[in-house]
Amino acid sequence: MKRFRIRNGVAAIIIISMVIVAGCGKGTSSSTDDVKPDKDTTAVEENDTKDDANDQQDSEDAKADSSEQEQQGDVADGDDAAGSSELNEYGIPEDLMQELYDCVKESVLTGYIEPNGIDPAEFQWPGDDVVWHYLAIMYLNYLSTGSIYDTTNFGFEKPEDSVCQLMNSIFDGMVEWEQTVQKKAYKLAITTSPMSKLIPENIDFTD
Repeated sequence: MKRFRIRNGVAAIIIISMVIVAGCGKGTSSSTDDVKPDKDTTAVEENDTKDDANDQQDSEDAKADSSEQEQQGDVADGDDAAGSSELNEYGIPEDLMQELYDCVKESVLTGYIEPNGIDPAEFQWPGDDVVWHYLAIMYLNYLSTGSIYDTTNFGFEKPEDSVCQLMNSIFDGMVEWEQTVQKKAYKLAITTSPMSKLIPENIDFTD
């Protein structure tokens, strides 16, 4: 009977020890589980990071597209400005012709009339065709080579110096105008236009 009690006591101790060990193990496991990162949370954070990167890239792409559209819009506006009115009989928009007259008038006034002390009301345009051929050749050479006052292909007698000064001042105004025109066809069309007629008819220094 005594041995039976001893055995029962030992068995009870063993069972209690096992329960304690099991409890400790479970506590340790629970503690470890608390430290492990939540897979779902990590995935969400990674997705948020990717979304932020995608949003930033989309924003940069949108800015690039907007800039490109603005540049294209500027070019389109320039083209419209270069031909926004009806073409005259020489294939040049009327508004561009007026701009040409304005440039030439200002250039002749400051480059010829004022330096020579001429009364603007008494100024007269030359009627000699040779004089206007001189201007046409200079302008053609300029469009071909970019040279200023180039009379290389001038195959007849050069006008007197005072007339050349006048033609050079007209040429300066034409060059100033040409640099603002985008379409080459309009620049070239001037060479076939009767400038000896158009300039005197449309530029008046009496007003």
